[in-house]
Amino acid sequence: MCKAIMKPLLRLSPAQVPLLIIAANLSIMMTLSMTILPRVHMIMMMAGSRNHRLGYEVVGSAYDVALNRSAQLYPKVFGNYSVTRYFTPGTFTCADANAITTVGLSTLYADDSFNAFAVNSKEIRIVLSPGCSFETVTLGDFAREENVLVLASTASLDLLNNKKRFPTLLPLASTSYNNVGLALLKLLRLYKWNAFNLVCDSNAKDPQRLAMEVSCGVLRDTFKDVRDISMLALPFDSSNNDSAGAMLRLAKTHSSVSIIASLPEIYKHILVAAYTLGMANGDYVFYLLPLTAFEQFEEMPWNREKVPTNLLRILPFAFVLAFDEIKWDAVTGEVEQMRNRSRQAYNWTISEEYKVHCRRSNNDWCDRVACDFSKRIFLQHNVLQLAAYESLLMLVEVGSPSLG
Repeated sequence: MCKAIMKPLLRLSPAQVPLLIIAANLSIMMTLSMTILPRVHMIMMMAGSRNHRLGYEVVGSAYDVALNRSAQLYPKVFGNYSVTRYFTPGTFTCADANAITTVGLSTLYADDSFNAFAVNSKEIRIVLSPGCSFETVTLGDFAREENVLVLASTASLDLLNNKKRFPTLLPLASTSYNNVGLALLKLLRLYKWNAFNLVCDSNAKDPQRLAMEVSCGVLRDTFKDVRDISMLALPFDSSNNDSAGAMLRLAKTHSSVSIIASLPEIYKHILVAAYTLGMANGDYVFYLLPLTAFEQFEEMPWNREKVPTNLLRILPFAFVLAFDEIKWDAVTGEVEQMRNRSRQAYNWTISEEYKVHCRRSNNDWCDRVACDFSKRIFLQHNVLQLAAYESLLMLVEVGSPSLG
């Protein structure tokens, strides 16, 4: 539930996924588990690489570690399993990834060699997807027609919980942007605000671009049928130094409430610009969305450095919408296994990226920001990677006991 008490940089915990949805998901798992015979076929569908947050090097390693753990826990079930990895390198928007994974899955199913074993022996196929919500919608429709299970470890659109449309889709995201949208809707109505500005950073080079795209898409979907609240989407590109001021001047003409999706470093810049424009007088409020995959806002710059006076004076009107804390000490071993797997199997080590940025950071402001960002990523935990690991392990632990 959202907390009504207002404090500077308040952490508002979005409502948890309804228990009825979880119960329905578990019921599907149990039903499917009864059909599992000796062969389990995992299909990893991922578009995107060289991404600290959600590249296949990062998420693929999480799935691999979960499968190894599953084989240890249930050797009878996973004594004869296979894995197909359909990885597409590159940097993609959600729409691009949607097309890539849909075509990829269709191509696999049209391949005679891919289907050869299934013709002579029953097998259960499970598609593992860390794709965005709208990508998962398409995979869910495909899965319904082909009667294949899709495990979505990142997507969180409320539509995905529609079991009539998606009977074989299990959305088990760790960071539910859908719940963020619902929390904001309740918050706006609680304070009787009938309008707000939605600010989505469109910087094409931003490492969190996909998260911004997805979160803003979910918010637009949440508010599209809401008649009592007006939403204005404002253009903003953090790569343009003048963009923040222009955006804020336009925001002032529409609403005193702004919901912003960008990087923590950029939040700081926006708030300083807002102070300069006289928006620290109590008439304006700013809600900062949780886009990071690393410790949910632990890396906010003002948590660890001396806060400038102009930023300090506007912080009472800035609020963080964050998820519940994760007990990382409980999964230290698993996190280390995923880090090792990523390095050994996928040749991806975050510290290498950190060294590249920091060697060049003396003269280039952008590289200094990237250096600081990479240091934090290296030291912190990836929520989406953990979600991939735990969602697969959850499926296995619920479905396997009835077989072994």
